[in-house]
Amino acid sequence: MRLNDNYAFVVDGETEVWYLNMLKRNNPKVRITIKPELAKSSSIEEQYQQVCWLAQDFKIVFWIVDTDVIIKEKNEGSDLKYKELCKYFRKLPKNVKFIANTPCLEYWFLLHMKKTSSYYPAYNNKLKRDLKKYDILKNYEKSEKYYTQSNDIYKRLMPYLQDARNNAKALPKFNMKNIEQGICEMYKIFDEMGL
Repeated sequence: MRLNDNYAFVVDGETEVWYLNMLKRNNPKVRITIKPELAKSSSIEEQYQQVCWLAQDFKIVFWIVDTDVIIKEKNEGSDLKYKELCKYFRKLPKNVKFIANTPCLEYWFLLHMKKTSSYYPAYNNKLKRDLKKYDILKNYEKSEKYYTQSNDIYKRLMPYLQDARNNAKALPKFNMKNIEQGICEMYKIFDEMGL
C-alpha cells in the first residue's frame, strides 16, 4: 500500500483541533488530516486504535496527548489511563510520532513567550496566570472563537515559533516512568514538516 504524503493527527481535545486547523489555514501547502474533526472524549484505547488505523495510510501520524488528566487520576489512586498509555506507547507503529504535553497544549503557548522548565500539574491556577502575563495572550480563553478569529492564535504566536521550538527542545523528553515534569514535544510537528 502506498502511503499518502499527508500527515495525520490524533488528538484528545478541542484546543488541539482548533490550533491545528489554524496551522493548516496559515500553511496551505501542508496537507494534514485531523482526527477526530470535532474533538470528543475518547479513551486512550480508542485513540490508539485510530492512530494504528491512520498509520496504514499516512506517511506520519502524530498522536498528541495532554497528560494532566492521566497524572491527576494516577495521583488520586486510579492508574488505569496511565497503564493503558504505557501499554500502547510501547506498541506504536514506526511511522507514529507520539507528542506529550505536560500538562497541556497551553504549556506550548507559554514556551513561545518564556523559557521555563516549570512543572504545572494542570492548566488552571499557576499556568493560566503565567500565560496571561503576556500581552499577546492576556485574553486567552479555551474557545473556538479565540483560536480561530481573524488574528488567530497560530498567526499571533508565529513570530515566536522558533523560540517555542528551542524552549521545548530544552525540556526533558517524554518518559513513562517520570511524567510529572514539564514536557512539551510540539516542536516535533514543525521539525517533521519543515515549518
